[in-house]
Amino acid sequence: MIFRLCLSFSLSLSGILLSQTLQAQKKTKIEPPSPVAMGKDGKLVYIPDERGDRIPDFSCSGYKGGDSVIPDVPIRIVVPVRSGDATARIQAALDYVGALPAGRRGAVLLEKGVYEVAGELIIRHSGVVLRGSGMGEGGTVLLATGHDRRTLIRILGVGDRAVGSFVSVADGYVPVGARHLRLTGPVGCKVGDHVLVHRPSTAAWIHQLGMETFGGGISALGWKPGQRDIFWDRRVVAVDGNGIKLDAPLTTAPPVSGNPPRPGRTNDNPHPGHGSP
Repeated sequence: MIFRLCLSFSLSLSGILLSQTLQAQKKTKIEPPSPVAMGKDGKLVYIPDERGDRIPDFSCSGYKGGDSVIPDVPIRIVVPVRSGDATARIQAALDYVGALPAGRRGAVLLEKGVYEVAGELIIRHSGVVLRGSGMGEGGTVLLATGHDRRTLIRILGVGDRAVGSFVSVADGYVPVGARHLRLTGPVGCKVGDHVLVHRPSTAAWIHQLGMETFGGGISALGWKPGQRDIFWDRRVVAVDGNGIKLDAPLTTAPPVSGNPPRPGRTNDNPHPGHGSP
């Protein structure tokens, strides 16, 4: 009888200890850090994962990286609201302002109301602004009419970019959100220079995404190597040996087994925005 009582007491005590251990394990479970959080200074803090990938910081997007106020250019012409297709009238106004002396040429103002656009609008010159008279109900609306798929507003430029020789990146993996690149050779650029970072669309990367087909086998619809290359237009803000620091982060990582991105110096002058996202 005494033995049974002692055994029963021991089993009960073991059950209590086991229960307390499990509860302690539940209480000490470590939650993974949030990828983005609010810092004590009121600014967002981005936490990288185990590979260094993090949510890109897009605070540097916009006109001149968000460091300058968007200039308020003067209105040069007003396109009134009328029924029917307004494509030709708006395009004529854009071309008129585009023919003015170079610089901040001016704005084409659209009144409040709905403008039907059966074609597409093209801005061919720098310094031209297409401006509405408010958003939402009671504002300006561009209504694409018709049944075809097209770009409603296109912004064209002169293809006079000259890119120097590319230098491979020495880093085995360049994480999402990276701004530092370590190169395999001499940098060949200085602070303030514009560079074009090239990320090739390799067959391995396309296969990793499963985009060589669209569910119906290999066809013309599937992605092909070289068709989905990404180019980032960036500016060098620091040089350290064979490394450079960019003014804005890179938004896509290369495939783990693929080719690293390659930066090449360009002849671009400072521009309003930061090229590709």
